[in-house]
Amino acid sequence: MRARSRPCAIAWLAPSLVGALALSSCGKKGPPLPPLKTVPEAASALRARQIGDRIILTLEPPAKLTDGTLLSPSASLDIHVTLKSPPPDSPRTVLSQPAATWSIPAHQWDRYRRADRLEIPLPLERIAAALPAESVTLLGKPLSFVAEVVEGQGHSAPTPVTTIAACAAPPPPSGQSARIVPDGVLITWGGGSDQPGRVNVYRRDAGAPLPLDPAGEAGASETSYHDGRVPENKPVEYVLRRGTAAGCESIDGDVLAVTWIDIFPPAQPQGLAAVEEEGTIRLFWRPNQESDLRGYRVYRSALRNEGDAPEWMMLTPDAIVTTSFTDAQPAPGVTYIYAVTAVDDAEPVNESPYSEPAGAILEAEP
Repeated sequence: MRARSRPCAIAWLAPSLVGALALSSCGKKGPPLPPLKTVPEAASALRARQIGDRIILTLEPPAKLTDGTLLSPSASLDIHVTLKSPPPDSPRTVLSQPAATWSIPAHQWDRYRRADRLEIPLPLERIAAALPAESVTLLGKPLSFVAEVVEGQGHSAPTPVTTIAACAAPPPPSGQSARIVPDGVLITWGGGSDQPGRVNVYRRDAGAPLPLDPAGEAGASETSYHDGRVPENKPVEYVLRRGTAAGCESIDGDVLAVTWIDIFPPAQPQGLAAVEEEGTIRLFWRPNQESDLRGYRVYRSALRNEGDAPEWMMLTPDAIVTTSFTDAQPAPGVTYIYAVTAVDDAEPVNESPYSEPAGAILEAEP
């Protein structure tokens, strides 16, 4: 009996794949495809900033080729710049006719590494020297940059175009200082309404690279910034730069090193009252409002002679969270005075001053 041929089972496939697999499963062959070209992976988007008289280019370079193998030391990061106006939208426009190109070999990348990124400083003077003579004056001109990774004949996909207009950077803020306050760090500097541009406040862990973006900013006429998000018991550093509306920043100001430690006690408890109540003395006071309040300590002193200084004995070794306390074992006929303090969550705890004292006496039975 003659064998029946089986139909090609491709009906379930996506339409875009049906044609290719049908040729294979039905015994037909198409033209051979060229091998995929192995090139470096693309770098992250390029970012350009001006700090002082330097353009700082920032990006994350790749470590591999598109086939997963590592880049060789012969690879390079090529940075291209053009002065076209208006600035080009397509990186291919910059690549086709760059005004200047800088090439950084992979074995030198560590010189520019800041954490997980590269920061490449290009002084305006160096950029101008690489450009045509008529472009020596860069102020106000748009500088458009594109970066690509090159290994051998392989080029990565280029980064998008990033454009910055060179400008005259302002001086950094003067007279900078930082001090801890109960709810954070207060940074101050000199200045006034005639100062150019805002002040950008950068915060970093001690010794770490500065982040790309500031922790906050203050207006041109302001002379202080309050950082209420500083971590506790961790050394940090602040760096101030003055920035302009055109996007330029000054060089770094002084490095301000601070470790925020809670050394601020709660407020003195208010409204303490003491009353005799069925053989006990009951205390009441108004609650404190601190967000880091742990509780209260209650103290008692027996008043022996009028004018004697109190000899306080703590009645609550563990701070209590309520705003009342009952002294269940007062001695009859003895005049007692009481005081309350508030303590916080710091280690060691900060304790407030004693409240105004309140006195009471448990009458002796006849």
